[in-house]
Amino acid sequence: MNNNVEPKVMLYHVSEDRRRIVVHGFVQGVGYRAFVKALAHRMGVRGKVKNPPDGRSVEIIAVGPGETLDLFTKSLEVKAEGPLTPT
Repeated sequence: MNNNVEPKVMLYHVSEDRRRIVVHGFVQGVGYRAFVKALAHRMGVRGKVKNPPDGRSVEIIAVGPGETLDLFTKSLEVKAEGPLTPT
């Protein structure tokens, strides 16, 4: 398994106020779920985040106002391009 794969954010637009987001790459064991939880809390986004059994991704279910979810997703994309340490 190649652990040096750059993270890639995949957005699945479920509805205006609900999104399924999967981040593929080196995101397990580096604090990415903690980052997602902290970001969601700061932005008022509800939902859950989990590590699927594939060992190479993080799955996020995000619920909130559409504009907030757009900003949340954009923040995940920016974070995926930079260091994966919790802020």
